[in-house]
Amino acid sequence: MTLTTSLLSGSRTGSATNTTTTTLFGLALVGILVVGLWSMLQLTPTGDIVWRLYVAEQMAHGKVIYQDVIETNPPLWFWAALPWYYVGTLLGVAPYQVLVVGVTGLAMSAIWTLNRLTRELVPTGQRQVLLLAFALSYVILPLGETGQREHAFFVASVLWTALAVARMEGKPISSAGLLITLGFSAYGFALKHVFVLVPLLIEGCMMARLRRAYRPIRFETLGLAAAAVLYTIALILFAQDFFSRIVPMVMVAYSNFGPVMQLAPSRRLSFILGTTSFAIIPFVMALLAWDKRSLTLGLLVTLTAMLLAIWLQMKGWRYHMLAAQGLSLMLVVSIGAKMVAERRWVVATLAALGLALLSHQAIYKPINRVLLTKGQPVFPTLRKFVNNEPKDSRIAILSISPEHAFYIVRILDRPIISRHYGMWMLVGLEVPQADPKKEAFRKMELDRVRREYIADLTCRPPDVVVEEYGRVFANRLVSFNTLSYLREDPDFDAWFAKHYRFDKPLGYRQFAWRLKGERPKDQACERNP
Repeated sequence: MTLTTSLLSGSRTGSATNTTTTTLFGLALVGILVVGLWSMLQLTPTGDIVWRLYVAEQMAHGKVIYQDVIETNPPLWFWAALPWYYVGTLLGVAPYQVLVVGVTGLAMSAIWTLNRLTRELVPTGQRQVLLLAFALSYVILPLGETGQREHAFFVASVLWTALAVARMEGKPISSAGLLITLGFSAYGFALKHVFVLVPLLIEGCMMARLRRAYRPIRFETLGLAAAAVLYTIALILFAQDFFSRIVPMVMVAYSNFGPVMQLAPSRRLSFILGTTSFAIIPFVMALLAWDKRSLTLGLLVTLTAMLLAIWLQMKGWRYHMLAAQGLSLMLVVSIGAKMVAERRWVVATLAALGLALLSHQAIYKPINRVLLTKGQPVFPTLRKFVNNEPKDSRIAILSISPEHAFYIVRILDRPIISRHYGMWMLVGLEVPQADPKKEAFRKMELDRVRREYIADLTCRPPDVVVEEYGRVFANRLVSFNTLSYLREDPDFDAWFAKHYRFDKPLGYRQFAWRLKGERPKDQACERNP
Protein backbone atom coordinates (compact mmCIF):
# COMPACT_ATOMS: atom_id res chain seq x y z
CA MET A 1 0.00 0.00 0.00
CA THR A 2 1.26 3.49 -0.84
CA LEU A 3 0.21 7.07 -0.68
CA THR A 4 -1.04 6.65 -4.25
CA THR A 5 -3.28 3.79 -3.09
CA SER A 6 -4.57 6.01 -0.32
CA LEU A 7 -5.26 8.77 -2.84
CA LEU A 8 -7.18 6.46 -5.14
CA SER A 9 -9.27 5.12 -2.28
CA GLY A 10 -10.04 8.61 -0.95
CA SER A 11 -11.03 8.57 2.70
CA ARG A 12 -12.45 5.04 2.60
CA THR A 13 -9.26 3.17 3.40
CA GLY A 14 -9.10 0.17 5.66
CA SER A 15 -7.16 0.08 8.91
CA ALA A 16 -4.21 -1.82 7.38
CA THR A 17 -4.04 0.62 4.49
CA ASN A 18 -4.25 3.56 6.85
CA THR A 19 -1.44 2.19 9.00
CA THR A 20 0.85 1.58 6.01
CA THR A 21 0.03 4.94 4.48
CA THR A 22 0.67 6.75 7.75
CA THR A 23 3.99 4.95 8.14
CA LEU A 24 5.08 5.91 4.62
CA PHE A 25 3.92 9.47 5.19
CA GLY A 26 5.86 9.65 8.46
CA LEU A 27 9.01 8.30 6.85
CA ALA A 28 8.73 10.77 3.96
CA LEU A 29 8.15 13.65 6.35
CA VAL A 30 11.10 12.69 8.55
CA GLY A 31 13.22 12.37 5.42
CA ILE A 32 12.35 15.92 4.30
CA LEU A 33 13.09 17.33 7.75
CA VAL A 34 16.39 15.47 8.11
CA VAL A 35 17.59 16.37 4.60
CA GLY A 36 16.52 19.97 5.12
CA LEU A 37 18.27 20.28 8.49
CA TRP A 38 21.46 18.65 7.18
CA SER A 39 21.47 20.89 4.11
CA MET A 40 20.92 24.05 6.16
CA LEU A 41 23.79 23.15 8.47
CA GLN A 42 26.14 22.64 5.49
CA LEU A 43 25.55 26.11 4.06
CA THR A 44 26.87 29.47 5.09
CA PRO A 45 23.74 31.64 5.22
CA THR A 46 23.36 34.49 2.78
CA GLY A 47 24.12 38.12 3.58
CA ASP A 48 20.86 39.23 5.16
CA ILE A 49 20.81 36.29 7.57
CA VAL A 50 24.41 36.85 8.65
CA TRP A 51 23.60 40.54 9.16
CA ARG A 52 20.45 39.72 11.13
CA LEU A 53 22.36 37.53 13.57
CA TYR A 54 25.18 40.10 13.80
CA VAL A 55 22.70 42.85 14.70
CA ALA A 56 21.15 40.59 17.35
CA GLU A 57 24.63 39.96 18.77
CA GLN A 58 25.33 43.70 18.91
CA MET A 59 22.03 44.37 20.70
CA ALA A 60 22.79 41.58 23.16
CA HIS A 61 26.05 43.41 23.94
CA GLY A 62 24.20 46.63 24.67
CA LYS A 63 24.39 48.38 21.30
CA VAL A 64 21.39 50.40 20.15
CA ILE A 65 19.85 49.55 16.81
CA TYR A 66 19.56 52.54 14.41
CA GLN A 67 22.31 54.32 16.37
CA ASP A 68 25.29 52.03 17.03
CA VAL A 69 24.32 49.77 14.14
CA ILE A 70 22.38 51.25 11.23
CA GLU A 71 19.62 49.08 9.77
CA THR A 72 16.66 50.00 7.57
CA ASN A 73 14.18 47.27 8.51
CA PRO A 74 11.79 47.47 11.48
CA PRO A 75 13.31 45.91 14.60
CA LEU A 76 11.02 42.88 15.06
CA TRP A 77 13.11 40.67 12.76
CA PHE A 78 16.20 41.43 14.86
CA TRP A 79 14.46 41.21 18.22
CA ALA A 80 13.23 37.76 17.20
CA ALA A 81 16.84 36.71 16.50
CA LEU A 82 17.95 37.41 20.07
CA PRO A 83 16.82 33.99 21.40
CA TRP A 84 18.93 32.23 18.75
CA TYR A 85 21.95 34.25 19.87
CA TYR A 86 21.39 33.67 23.58
CA VAL A 87 20.81 29.92 23.19
CA GLY A 88 23.86 29.66 20.95
CA THR A 89 25.97 31.47 23.54
CA LEU A 90 24.65 29.19 26.28
CA LEU A 91 25.39 26.03 24.29
CA GLY A 92 28.64 27.28 22.80
CA VAL A 93 27.48 26.91 19.19
CA ALA A 94 26.92 29.38 16.36
CA PRO A 95 23.57 31.22 16.47
CA TYR A 96 22.87 30.13 12.89
CA GLN A 97 22.99 26.48 13.96
CA VAL A 98 20.46 27.22 16.67
CA LEU A 99 18.35 29.08 14.11
CA VAL A 100 18.11 26.18 11.66
CA VAL A 101 17.38 23.64 14.41
CA GLY A 102 14.71 26.02 15.73
CA VAL A 103 13.22 26.43 12.26
CA THR A 104 13.02 22.64 11.93
CA GLY A 105 11.15 22.50 15.24
CA LEU A 106 8.83 25.28 14.11
CA ALA A 107 8.24 23.37 10.87
CA MET A 108 7.04 20.36 12.85
CA SER A 109 4.68 22.58 14.84
CA ALA A 110 3.34 24.21 11.66
CA ILE A 111 2.85 20.85 9.93
CA TRP A 112 0.90 19.52 12.91
CA THR A 113 -1.25 22.66 12.94
CA LEU A 114 -1.98 22.54 9.21
CA ASN A 115 -2.98 18.90 9.57
CA ARG A 116 -5.42 19.79 12.36
CA LEU A 117 -6.93 22.71 10.47
CA THR A 118 -7.47 20.74 7.25
CA ARG A 119 -8.53 17.43 8.79
CA GLU A 120 -12.16 17.87 7.73
CA LEU A 121 -11.41 19.85 4.58
CA VAL A 122 -9.22 17.38 2.67
CA PRO A 123 -9.32 13.54 2.56
CA THR A 124 -6.52 11.73 4.35
CA GLY A 125 -4.33 10.75 1.40
CA GLN A 126 -4.58 14.13 -0.29
CA ARG A 127 -3.92 15.88 3.01
CA GLN A 128 -0.78 13.87 3.62
CA VAL A 129 0.55 14.79 0.19
CA LEU A 130 -0.30 18.42 0.88
CA LEU A 131 1.57 18.29 4.19
CA LEU A 132 4.65 16.85 2.49
CA ALA A 133 4.54 19.68 -0.05
CA PHE A 134 4.20 22.17 2.82
CA ALA A 135 7.23 20.67 4.58
CA LEU A 136 9.25 20.76 1.37
CA SER A 137 8.30 24.40 0.77
CA TYR A 138 9.13 25.41 4.34
CA VAL A 139 12.37 23.49 4.89
CA ILE A 140 13.98 22.74 1.51
CA LEU A 141 12.88 25.50 -0.84
CA PRO A 142 14.37 28.43 1.18
CA LEU A 143 17.85 26.89 1.49
CA GLY A 144 20.37 29.66 1.98
CA GLU A 145 17.61 32.04 3.05
CA THR A 146 16.39 30.17 6.12
CA GLY A 147 15.11 32.72 8.62
CA GLN A 148 14.22 35.36 6.03
CA ARG A 149 11.09 37.43 6.51
CA GLU A 150 9.33 35.81 3.54
CA HIS A 151 10.13 32.46 5.12
CA ALA A 152 8.02 33.37 8.16
CA PHE A 153 5.44 35.07 5.91
CA PHE A 154 4.89 31.80 4.02
CA VAL A 155 3.97 29.68 7.02
CA ALA A 156 1.85 32.47 8.55
CA SER A 157 -0.10 32.85 5.31
CA VAL A 158 -0.77 29.14 4.83
CA LEU A 159 -1.95 28.60 8.40
CA TRP A 160 -4.05 31.78 8.43
CA THR A 161 -5.74 30.77 5.18
CA ALA A 162 -6.45 27.25 6.40
CA LEU A 163 -7.94 28.66 9.59
CA ALA A 164 -10.13 31.10 7.65
CA VAL A 165 -11.37 28.33 5.34
CA ALA A 166 -12.17 26.10 8.31
CA ARG A 167 -14.12 29.01 9.82
CA MET A 168 -16.08 29.57 6.61
CA GLU A 169 -16.89 25.87 6.33
CA GLY A 170 -18.02 25.71 9.95
CA LYS A 171 -15.45 23.06 10.87
CA PRO A 172 -14.32 22.53 14.48
CA ILE A 173 -11.00 24.20 15.33
CA SER A 174 -8.72 22.96 18.07
CA SER A 175 -7.56 25.48 20.65
CA ALA A 176 -3.93 24.45 20.19
CA GLY A 177 -4.15 24.87 16.41
CA LEU A 178 -5.77 28.27 16.85
CA LEU A 179 -3.08 29.52 19.25
CA ILE A 180 -0.22 28.23 17.11
CA THR A 181 -1.70 29.84 14.01
CA LEU A 182 -2.06 33.13 15.84
CA GLY A 183 1.55 32.96 17.02
CA PHE A 184 2.92 32.33 13.53
CA SER A 185 0.63 34.98 12.00
CA ALA A 186 1.23 37.74 14.56
CA TYR A 187 4.96 37.47 13.87
CA GLY A 188 4.91 36.73 10.14
CA PHE A 189 2.50 39.47 9.07
CA ALA A 190 4.26 42.12 11.16
CA LEU A 191 7.63 41.74 9.44
CA LYS A 192 6.69 43.91 6.44
CA HIS A 193 3.74 46.23 5.92
CA VAL A 194 2.91 44.61 2.55
CA PHE A 195 2.40 41.25 4.27
CA VAL A 196 -0.91 42.41 5.74
CA LEU A 197 -2.36 42.05 2.24
CA VAL A 198 -2.92 38.36 2.99
CA PRO A 199 -5.22 38.73 6.03
CA LEU A 200 -6.93 41.72 4.39
CA LEU A 201 -7.77 39.83 1.19
CA ILE A 202 -8.80 36.74 3.13
CA GLU A 203 -11.13 38.83 5.31
CA GLY A 204 -12.62 40.39 2.19
CA CYS A 205 -13.33 36.94 0.76
CA MET A 206 -14.87 35.79 4.04
CA MET A 207 -17.12 38.84 4.05
CA ALA A 208 -18.22 38.20 0.46
CA ARG A 209 -18.78 34.50 1.10
CA LEU A 210 -20.54 34.64 4.46
CA ARG A 211 -22.40 37.96 4.00
CA ARG A 212 -24.61 38.47 7.07
CA ALA A 213 -23.04 35.52 8.84
CA TYR A 214 -19.62 37.16 8.64
CA ARG A 215 -18.13 37.92 12.06
CA PRO A 216 -15.06 40.19 11.97
CA ILE A 217 -14.55 39.90 15.74
CA ARG A 218 -12.97 36.51 16.27
CA PHE A 219 -10.27 35.20 18.56
CA GLU A 220 -7.61 35.30 15.84
CA THR A 221 -8.52 38.78 14.57
CA LEU A 222 -8.56 40.17 18.10
CA GLY A 223 -5.24 38.48 18.79
CA LEU A 224 -3.71 39.88 15.60
CA ALA A 225 -4.96 43.37 16.44
CA ALA A 226 -3.63 43.12 20.00
CA ALA A 227 -0.23 42.00 18.71
CA ALA A 228 -0.16 44.95 16.30
CA VAL A 229 -0.93 47.38 19.12
CA LEU A 230 1.77 45.88 21.36
CA TYR A 231 4.32 46.01 18.54
CA THR A 232 3.49 49.65 17.84
CA ILE A 233 3.97 50.51 21.52
CA ALA A 234 7.31 48.65 21.52
CA LEU A 235 8.43 50.63 18.46
CA ILE A 236 7.55 53.92 20.13
CA LEU A 237 9.29 52.98 23.37
CA PHE A 238 12.40 51.23 22.09
CA ALA A 239 12.95 52.23 18.46
CA GLN A 240 12.10 55.91 18.04
CA ASP A 241 15.07 56.38 15.70
CA PHE A 242 13.35 54.05 13.26
CA PHE A 243 10.67 56.70 12.70
CA SER A 244 12.89 59.78 12.89
CA ARG A 245 15.69 58.61 10.62
CA ILE A 246 15.15 55.25 8.96
CA VAL A 247 11.65 55.75 7.55
CA PRO A 248 12.54 59.07 5.82
CA MET A 249 15.78 57.58 4.44
CA VAL A 250 13.94 54.55 3.08
CA MET A 251 11.37 56.81 1.43
CA VAL A 252 14.15 58.70 -0.32
CA ALA A 253 16.71 56.01 -1.11
CA TYR A 254 15.32 52.47 -0.94
CA SER A 255 13.22 52.59 -4.10
CA ASN A 256 16.39 53.14 -6.13
CA PHE A 257 18.23 50.11 -4.78
CA GLY A 258 18.05 46.53 -6.01
CA PRO A 259 18.52 44.41 -9.14
CA VAL A 260 15.46 45.88 -10.87
CA MET A 261 17.02 49.33 -10.62
CA GLN A 262 19.99 48.11 -12.64
CA LEU A 263 17.62 47.92 -15.62
CA ALA A 264 16.27 50.66 -17.81
CA PRO A 265 12.86 51.88 -16.56
CA SER A 266 11.09 50.34 -19.57
CA ARG A 267 12.33 46.87 -18.62
CA ARG A 268 11.60 46.88 -14.88
CA LEU A 269 7.95 45.80 -15.00
CA SER A 270 8.63 43.05 -17.51
CA PHE A 271 11.50 41.81 -15.33
CA ILE A 272 9.27 41.56 -12.24
CA LEU A 273 6.47 39.88 -14.19
CA GLY A 274 8.98 37.45 -15.64
CA THR A 275 10.42 36.52 -12.25
CA THR A 276 6.92 35.77 -10.91
CA SER A 277 5.75 33.84 -14.00
CA PHE A 278 5.97 30.60 -11.98
CA ALA A 279 2.68 31.59 -10.32
CA ILE A 280 0.80 31.12 -13.61
CA ILE A 281 1.09 27.34 -13.20
CA PRO A 282 -1.19 26.87 -10.14
CA PHE A 283 -3.84 29.20 -11.57
CA VAL A 284 -3.85 27.31 -14.89
CA MET A 285 -3.97 23.97 -13.09
CA ALA A 286 -6.89 25.07 -10.91
CA LEU A 287 -8.82 26.07 -14.04
CA LEU A 288 -8.00 22.87 -15.95
CA ALA A 289 -8.99 20.73 -12.96
CA TRP A 290 -11.92 23.03 -12.16
CA ASP A 291 -10.85 22.69 -8.55
CA LYS A 292 -13.46 24.64 -6.57
CA ARG A 293 -12.52 23.33 -3.13
CA SER A 294 -12.65 26.08 -0.57
CA LEU A 295 -9.05 25.46 0.53
CA THR A 296 -7.77 25.68 -3.07
CA LEU A 297 -9.66 28.92 -3.68
CA GLY A 298 -8.46 30.36 -0.38
CA LEU A 299 -4.84 29.53 -1.18
CA LEU A 300 -5.21 31.08 -4.64
CA VAL A 301 -6.42 34.29 -3.00
CA THR A 302 -3.41 34.17 -0.70
CA LEU A 303 -1.09 33.59 -3.65
CA THR A 304 -2.59 36.67 -5.31
CA ALA A 305 -1.82 38.72 -2.20
CA MET A 306 1.74 37.39 -2.18
CA LEU A 307 2.22 38.39 -5.81
CA LEU A 308 0.89 41.87 -5.05
CA ALA A 309 3.44 42.14 -2.23
CA ILE A 310 6.25 41.18 -4.64
CA TRP A 311 5.09 43.66 -7.28
CA LEU A 312 4.68 46.48 -4.77
CA GLN A 313 8.23 45.98 -3.50
CA MET A 314 9.51 45.95 -7.11
CA LYS A 315 12.92 44.53 -6.25
CA GLY A 316 13.44 41.14 -7.87
CA TRP A 317 15.49 39.54 -5.10
CA ARG A 318 15.13 35.79 -4.87
CA TYR A 319 14.01 35.74 -1.25
CA HIS A 320 11.05 38.00 -2.08
CA MET A 321 9.69 35.07 -4.11
CA LEU A 322 10.01 32.40 -1.39
CA ALA A 323 6.47 32.54 -0.03
CA ALA A 324 4.81 32.66 -3.46
CA GLN A 325 7.03 29.87 -4.78
CA GLY A 326 6.28 27.66 -1.80
CA LEU A 327 2.54 28.23 -2.04
CA SER A 328 2.56 27.62 -5.81
CA LEU A 329 4.26 24.28 -5.23
CA MET A 330 1.71 23.36 -2.58
CA LEU A 331 -1.21 24.23 -4.86
CA VAL A 332 0.06 22.24 -7.84
CA VAL A 333 0.74 19.20 -5.64
CA SER A 334 -2.69 19.50 -3.99
CA ILE A 335 -4.48 19.78 -7.32
CA GLY A 336 -2.49 16.89 -8.76
CA ALA A 337 -3.31 14.70 -5.75
CA LYS A 338 -7.00 15.43 -6.23
CA MET A 339 -6.78 14.49 -9.92
CA VAL A 340 -5.10 11.19 -9.04
CA ALA A 341 -7.81 10.44 -6.49
CA GLU A 342 -10.47 11.11 -9.13
CA ARG A 343 -8.55 9.15 -11.79
CA ARG A 344 -8.45 12.16 -14.09
CA TRP A 345 -5.16 11.06 -15.58
CA VAL A 346 -4.83 13.69 -18.30
CA VAL A 347 -5.06 16.59 -15.86
CA ALA A 348 -2.94 14.68 -13.32
CA THR A 349 -0.24 14.30 -15.98
CA LEU A 350 -0.44 18.02 -16.76
CA ALA A 351 -0.12 18.72 -13.03
CA ALA A 352 3.00 16.54 -12.92
CA LEU A 353 4.47 18.47 -15.84
CA GLY A 354 3.55 21.76 -14.16
CA LEU A 355 5.17 20.54 -10.95
CA ALA A 356 8.34 19.60 -12.81
CA LEU A 357 8.50 23.03 -14.46
CA LEU A 358 7.78 24.81 -11.19
CA SER A 359 10.34 22.71 -9.31
CA HIS A 360 13.00 23.48 -11.89
CA GLN A 361 12.37 27.23 -11.80
CA ALA A 362 11.56 27.75 -8.13
CA ILE A 363 13.58 25.01 -6.43
CA TYR A 364 16.33 23.44 -8.54
CA LYS A 365 17.80 26.55 -10.17
CA PRO A 366 18.04 28.77 -7.06
CA ILE A 367 19.09 25.93 -4.75
CA ASN A 368 21.69 24.72 -7.24
CA ARG A 369 23.07 28.25 -7.33
CA VAL A 370 23.15 28.34 -3.53
CA LEU A 371 24.91 24.97 -3.37
CA LEU A 372 27.48 25.94 -5.99
CA THR A 373 28.37 29.11 -4.08
CA LYS A 374 27.73 27.54 -0.65
CA GLY A 375 25.39 30.45 -0.05
CA GLN A 376 28.16 33.01 -0.55
CA PRO A 377 27.29 35.49 -3.33
CA VAL A 378 30.69 37.22 -3.40
CA PHE A 379 32.98 37.82 -6.37
CA PRO A 380 35.83 35.25 -6.23
CA THR A 381 38.48 37.95 -6.74
CA LEU A 382 37.31 39.86 -3.66
CA ARG A 383 37.03 36.71 -1.58
CA LYS A 384 40.55 35.64 -2.57
CA PHE A 385 41.92 39.09 -1.76
CA VAL A 386 40.37 39.13 1.72
CA ASN A 387 41.47 35.55 2.37
CA ASN A 388 45.06 36.38 1.50
CA GLU A 389 45.25 39.28 3.96
CA PRO A 390 46.89 38.60 7.36
CA LYS A 391 44.42 37.37 9.96
CA ASP A 392 44.85 40.47 12.12
CA SER A 393 44.38 42.85 9.18
CA ARG A 394 41.47 45.28 9.36
CA ILE A 395 39.70 45.51 6.01
CA ALA A 396 37.17 48.20 5.12
CA ILE A 397 35.24 47.55 1.92
CA LEU A 398 33.32 50.58 0.64
CA SER A 399 30.62 49.11 -1.58
CA ILE A 400 26.92 49.59 -2.25
CA SER A 401 26.61 45.80 -2.14
CA PRO A 402 26.16 44.52 1.44
CA GLU A 403 27.52 41.13 0.34
CA HIS A 404 30.85 42.85 -0.32
CA ALA A 405 30.81 45.59 2.29
CA PHE A 406 29.78 43.54 5.33
CA TYR A 407 29.17 39.92 4.44
CA ILE A 408 32.57 38.99 3.05
CA VAL A 409 34.52 40.30 6.05
CA ARG A 410 32.05 38.80 8.51
CA ILE A 411 32.07 35.25 7.13
CA LEU A 412 35.87 35.36 6.93
CA ASP A 413 35.98 36.40 10.58
CA ARG A 414 37.48 39.86 10.14
CA PRO A 415 36.72 42.90 12.32
CA ILE A 416 33.67 44.92 11.29
CA ILE A 417 34.72 48.53 10.65
CA SER A 418 31.46 50.31 9.91
CA ARG A 419 28.14 50.62 11.71
CA HIS A 420 26.49 50.31 8.27
CA TYR A 421 25.56 47.15 6.37
CA GLY A 422 26.92 48.82 3.23
CA MET A 423 26.70 52.04 1.24
CA TRP A 424 23.53 50.91 -0.55
CA MET A 425 21.72 54.16 0.22
CA LEU A 426 24.15 56.24 -1.84
CA VAL A 427 22.46 55.15 -5.05
CA GLY A 428 19.24 56.79 -3.95
CA LEU A 429 20.77 59.69 -2.10
CA GLU A 430 22.66 60.76 -5.22
CA VAL A 431 19.37 61.33 -7.05
CA PRO A 432 17.82 64.82 -6.51
CA GLN A 433 14.24 64.81 -5.26
CA ALA A 434 11.41 66.95 -6.66
CA ASP A 435 9.74 67.22 -3.25
CA PRO A 436 11.48 70.03 -1.29
CA LYS A 437 11.16 68.16 2.02
CA LYS A 438 12.63 64.98 0.55
CA GLU A 439 15.38 66.97 -1.13
CA ALA A 440 16.34 68.61 2.17
CA PHE A 441 16.40 65.24 3.89
CA ARG A 442 18.41 63.74 1.02
CA LYS A 443 21.15 66.33 1.40
CA MET A 444 21.17 65.98 5.17
CA GLU A 445 21.35 62.18 5.00
CA LEU A 446 24.02 62.24 2.31
CA ASP A 447 26.17 64.32 4.63
CA ARG A 448 25.32 62.24 7.70
CA VAL A 449 26.22 58.92 6.07
CA ARG A 450 29.55 60.44 5.01
CA ARG A 451 30.25 61.68 8.55
CA GLU A 452 29.39 58.28 10.03
CA TYR A 453 31.66 56.39 7.67
CA ILE A 454 34.49 58.87 8.27
CA ALA A 455 34.07 58.54 12.03
CA ASP A 456 34.15 54.74 11.79
CA LEU A 457 37.24 54.68 9.56
CA THR A 458 39.25 57.23 11.54
CA CYS A 459 38.48 55.99 15.04
CA ARG A 460 39.54 52.42 14.17
CA PRO A 461 41.74 52.84 11.08
CA PRO A 462 41.79 49.86 8.69
CA ASP A 463 44.93 48.38 7.19
CA VAL A 464 43.27 48.09 3.80
CA VAL A 465 40.50 50.11 2.18
CA VAL A 466 38.70 48.78 -0.89
CA GLU A 467 36.86 51.39 -2.92
CA GLU A 468 34.21 50.69 -5.53
CA TYR A 469 33.34 52.57 -8.69
CA GLY A 470 30.12 51.85 -10.51
CA ARG A 471 27.15 52.97 -12.51
CA VAL A 472 23.53 52.08 -11.83
CA PHE A 473 20.06 53.13 -12.92
CA ALA A 474 18.18 55.06 -10.24
CA ASN A 475 15.45 56.84 -12.19
CA ARG A 476 18.41 57.96 -14.27
CA LEU A 477 21.96 56.70 -14.78
CA VAL A 478 24.03 57.41 -11.66
CA SER A 479 27.82 57.14 -11.49
CA PHE A 480 29.51 57.06 -8.11
CA ASN A 481 32.80 56.31 -6.40
CA THR A 482 32.52 55.31 -2.77
CA LEU A 483 35.93 56.59 -1.67
CA SER A 484 35.65 59.84 -3.63
CA TYR A 485 32.33 60.42 -1.88
CA LEU A 486 34.07 60.26 1.50
CA ARG A 487 37.05 62.35 0.33
CA GLU A 488 34.73 65.22 -0.49
CA ASP A 489 35.27 66.04 3.17
CA PRO A 490 38.59 68.03 3.16
CA ASP A 491 39.69 66.85 6.61
CA PHE A 492 39.19 63.21 5.75
CA ASP A 493 40.83 63.72 2.36
CA ALA A 494 43.96 65.09 4.06
CA TRP A 495 43.94 62.27 6.65
CA PHE A 496 43.50 59.58 4.00
CA ALA A 497 46.21 61.03 1.72
CA LYS A 498 48.61 61.11 4.67
CA HIS A 499 48.12 57.50 5.70
CA TYR A 500 47.15 55.50 2.60
CA ARG A 501 48.61 54.72 -0.81
CA PHE A 502 47.04 53.11 -3.87
CA ASP A 503 47.80 49.39 -4.04
CA LYS A 504 46.13 47.66 -7.00
CA PRO A 505 42.86 47.06 -8.88
CA LEU A 506 40.85 44.01 -7.81
CA GLY A 507 38.49 43.68 -10.75
CA TYR A 508 34.79 44.44 -10.98
CA ARG A 509 35.43 48.18 -10.51
CA GLN A 510 37.13 47.71 -7.12
CA PHE A 511 40.51 49.10 -6.06
CA ALA A 512 42.63 48.50 -2.95
CA TRP A 513 44.49 51.10 -0.86
CA ARG A 514 47.01 50.26 1.88
CA LEU A 515 48.60 52.01 4.82
CA LYS A 516 51.84 53.79 3.97
CA GLY A 517 53.36 53.02 7.32
CA GLU A 518 52.16 52.02 10.75
CA ARG A 519 48.47 52.05 11.49
CA PRO A 520 47.32 55.30 13.20
CA LYS A 521 46.36 54.84 16.83
CA ASP A 522 42.74 54.06 17.61
CA GLN A 523 40.71 57.01 18.82
CA ALA A 524 37.69 57.24 21.08
CA CYS A 525 34.75 56.21 18.89
CA GLU A 526 31.22 57.49 19.14
CA ARG A 527 30.28 53.82 18.73
CA ASN A 528 32.33 50.62 18.58
CA PRO A 529 31.22 47.79 16.31
